[in-house]
Amino acid sequence: MAERLNPFDAALVYLGGRYQGTGLTPEGRICYQGFLENVIRGKRQSLSSLGGVLTGYNLNFQNVSCLKNLINGGLVLSNYTNQGPLRGLWHSLAISVAVMDETGREMHWVQSWGSNRLVAIVHTAIAESVGGIIVKVPGQWGGGTQVIIDALSHNEIVGLYPEGRPQRRLGPATRGAGRIIYRAAEKERRIIIASCLPDGRDLNISFQSLAPKEVLGAQNGNLDAVGQNVMLAILSQLPVTVK
Repeated sequence: MAERLNPFDAALVYLGGRYQGTGLTPEGRICYQGFLENVIRGKRQSLSSLGGVLTGYNLNFQNVSCLKNLINGGLVLSNYTNQGPLRGLWHSLAISVAVMDETGREMHWVQSWGSNRLVAIVHTAIAESVGGIIVKVPGQWGGGTQVIIDALSHNEIVGLYPEGRPQRRLGPATRGAGRIIYRAAEKERRIIIASCLPDGRDLNISFQSLAPKEVLGAQNGNLDAVGQNVMLAILSQLPVTVK
């Protein structure tokens, strides 16, 4: 269990969390407020138990049964749309709920941010509360690569946004993400992609399982090509209007 935050950090988490918590229904805001209060107390929480935050939205999953392949761990790769509730971060919550329903296991999302100290305080507190894998340089990861690979080697279910940063439209994968995907495929870890798109009150996620050989292809260690192949696979499941 993490320590209770000091008053200054607690105020930052409260304000930063309120900024993040847009687009929620009144019932969802109550659940989200409880989540923030637990972060401030240093209480450990599971993302899969926070589905009430999305009360009033319809979670529409396609091919969700392929998540059963993650029962012994693996890597989930999702596009990082900033559209929809929670300034786009609804997808990490929704995917965590789906993974728990299909595997009975909690997943751990890679959390990263830049050098802004105040932002780092907010993100660190939230990541520690929900069991995130914390690395501090978005999109690059550096030494964080080994932390992620170690988690996969211990059969954890790891969530990663290859784009590194939230974007309105689908962006390219970072080289750091390509390295992680390549290493995971080399070790023959299960890889699932999630194509996420909000449409009003409908939150749509389509899942697809990728075989390690399909991910590696004939790239011969070309990390950029590996990452972009995954983004093309994610793109292929999105409606034409967002491509």
